[in-house]
Amino acid sequence: MQALFDRTRKALASARQRYGNVNQVLVSVEELNELSCVLTKYPRFDTHEEAIQSLRNKVLEECGDVFNALDHVQAIFNISDEEIVEAAARKGDRLVRWLQGDTQQVTMTDRVVPDAPCHLCLYDGPDPSALPCVSCKAELGYKGFTPKK
Repeated sequence: MQALFDRTRKALASARQRYGNVNQVLVSVEELNELSCVLTKYPRFDTHEEAIQSLRNKVLEECGDVFNALDHVQAIFNISDEEIVEAAARKGDRLVRWLQGDTQQVTMTDRVVPDAPCHLCLYDGPDPSALPCVSCKAELGYKGFTPKK
């Protein structure tokens, strides 16, 4: 993750090497849960200002842990920064559609399951957002393209 210092990325890579991917995935899950736990305290406060005063430093520390956890996730699952930026953009585009129209209809449209596998590639998964069909970009060299035999 580009947001991290090189020394941090090297230390995280050493941890994966020493402790293994399974342990680092578990550490990542723990760190994500710790941020979640802190954030669930926000509604307990009477005002936004009180919540910020009480929770800000803890949220900051947990966000730092989550950035490190995301580096583990990216490395273990071989996900590039560019792929994450593209995924975030897709999610942002979906949010724009939700804000502009009928949220329920957009949600249903985004979750349409193809009736048949793509005729160009091997994609036949139920969730296009998790593993998009590459038929619109079906060409050799496109990452993820696996032509039918």
